[in-house]
Amino acid sequence: MPCIDAIISDAELYGILAQDVDNFLEDLVNENTEDEEAVCAEDQLEQDVENTTEEAPTTDCGLIFSVLFPIIQAVAFFLAVGSDPRDLHVAVVNDEAASSPYGLDICKNESLVTVIRHDDDTCDQYMLSCWFLEEMEKRKLYQVAYNTSEEAKRAVSRRSAYAALHFSANFSDALGARIGDGAIDDRTLDDSAISVWLDTADYQISNFIKLQLHKAYEKFTKRAMIACGRNEDLVQIPVRFMEPVFGSMDSQMVGFMAPGIMITIIFFLPAIVTSTLLISDRLEGVWERSAVAGVRAREMLHVHCALQAAVILLQTLEMMALAYAGYSLPSRGSLLTCGALLFLQGLSGMCYGFLLSVLCSSYTVSFFVATGSFYPMILLCGILWPLEGMSAGLRAVALALPFTVPSRSLRDVMEKGSSILDPGVYHGFLITVAWIVITISLCFLRLKYKKT
Repeated sequence: MPCIDAIISDAELYGILAQDVDNFLEDLVNENTEDEEAVCAEDQLEQDVENTTEEAPTTDCGLIFSVLFPIIQAVAFFLAVGSDPRDLHVAVVNDEAASSPYGLDICKNESLVTVIRHDDDTCDQYMLSCWFLEEMEKRKLYQVAYNTSEEAKRAVSRRSAYAALHFSANFSDALGARIGDGAIDDRTLDDSAISVWLDTADYQISNFIKLQLHKAYEKFTKRAMIACGRNEDLVQIPVRFMEPVFGSMDSQMVGFMAPGIMITIIFFLPAIVTSTLLISDRLEGVWERSAVAGVRAREMLHVHCALQAAVILLQTLEMMALAYAGYSLPSRGSLLTCGALLFLQGLSGMCYGFLLSVLCSSYTVSFFVATGSFYPMILLCGILWPLEGMSAGLRAVALALPFTVPSRSLRDVMEKGSSILDPGVYHGFLITVAWIVITISLCFLRLKYKKT
């Protein structure tokens, strides 16, 4: 059978070659386009990093807020909160001194003999009220003399004095009979007591005055009993407070509040800053430009997190240096543990602020939510009032807040010397890490499904 050769014309051959060349050129253009898009995305990401760095606070106000504001807040706390009240004036009606030949000036007489001890181990007391007033002034309670109890109480009502005291005319004799005889009439019992009127509308100062008067009475009675050669504990209340298991006998409120205040400062400063960052990016069109270049929103969030973490580290170091070195805040535990907890709390606040920035559509809404959540957290975290005073349901809510348990953990490290392996400490770390994971996960989910 004869062979049949296919004959292809020149036109058909040219068409085939031209089509192959067009396909090759199209593939080459597509590859170049993909490479250009990848390079453009990388360039845009680098540009976003540069823009974010440039948009970081560089003005005077921004520097004060980011760097100096933690110092300002911590200094304000240590200077204004926790110290004992000073310059407290007490209205005193001393009928015992007024009935003496020297009048009220008898307590200023350095040659005054208050206790006379006899050979039969009995004592005569005279002007013991002067001793009590001396002990009272040692505790920064300064007396202002008045003639009657009504005048003293009017001074308290006018806020000229914070309390009023009254000593009866035979205070020393009645007190001596009360201690020595025991079986006395009601009149003598009343005369041996010191009457006190307080302004309990000022809760803190009235409680402070109560405490100082109790301490003054304790020292006063010990002094009187020693002068009579009798056991100084004979007239004390039958409750003996031994050395505390943790802390000291003269602990101050600042030691209790400082851990919680440091936690709240380091949490809410990043939260306020980051609550507007992503809103600013949206309003300025950064998201749209980055999306066109192929940069994803989560990559932009990574950039913000890295920069803010550096700022939080600086704020943590500043606060620790000020608290522990500047104001000698005691810490029996590891400073590294304290610093790690504070830094994680700053990251938690940063993630909380980013979540608000993603969920809120405007600066106004973001600020309302941030400031509105601040006060409930402060009120419920146990800094101002112990959790034991709350109901069971409210206490459960308080324990789930971001810095209720961490505040206790930091206090345990500082006051008790607890390590990170103690349950009271690592529970604070777990709560903090949980808040970081939950809030940043919600941010990523919102960014993933956010249309604009």
